[in-house]
Amino acid sequence: MQRRINQLYFYTTLLVTFTNICWTMATVLSKPAAGTGMVQLAHGKCAAISRTNTILHLVINILSTLLLWAMNHCMQLLLSPSRTELNRAHGLGLHFDIGIPSLKNFWRVPKARRGPLVTLFMSSTVLHLLYVYVASHCT
Repeated sequence: MQRRINQLYFYTTLLVTFTNICWTMATVLSKPAAGTGMVQLAHGKCAAISRTNTILHLVINILSTLLLWAMNHCMQLLLSPSRTELNRAHGLGLHFDIGIPSLKNFWRVPKARRGPLVTLFMSSTVLHLLYVYVASHCT
């Protein structure tokens, strides 16, 4: 069961990444409006643009939620200690926090897992802020 859940997170991340790359390429390849440097995604009647704007906001929010959901799961897996790590910590009189995200665990997991943790944390923060910026400036 856990394997299927991990595959779901993996394919969700691939879907969001592919969608982001496609949107970025489409935007970059579009011609900017004269003198503004901004790309016009759509033009037309106010009601149609308003509907398009709402749909874009919905898609952006769904994609960011899916990506943060998958990243959160990956960070929890990286922060969770193995049975060997728990036994070693108990032998030294230390303990891990189990079942909750913990900064204490970050310093006790092997260094090989800290790099991906930092990368996921920084990228999820940047992506979340970027999605919020895009969603608030799609008017």
